Amino acid sequence: MDKLYISDLYSFYNGLLTKTQKDVIYMHCLEDYSFSEIAEILNITRAAAYDAYKKGSDKLLFYELNLSMHKSYNERAKIIDNIISKIDDNDIINELKELKE
Repeated sequence: MDKLYISDLYSFYNGLLTKTQKDVIYMHCLEDYSFSEIAEILNITRAAAYDAYKKGSDKLLFYELNLSMHKSYNERAKIIDNIISKIDDNDIINELKELKE
């Protein structure tokens, strides 16, 4: 599973995870700890750390599949980037002037 994608989903849906799932996903994806290191820090087994990651990331994927907040955010970001590029090229100013006339 792509750690970058999971960390993106984490930023949207982390409030829906258990504390352990939050901690493990944060440490693995955002701080780049191994499951062995996470297990030692959280005083759990390596298998428990991996299990929390797997269940948590599955939840994140489920929420994205059903709520699409990450997808919608990226679509809006592309639209905003397009508007900004038009403003930089003065295209939008000309379009607005044409609409005004």
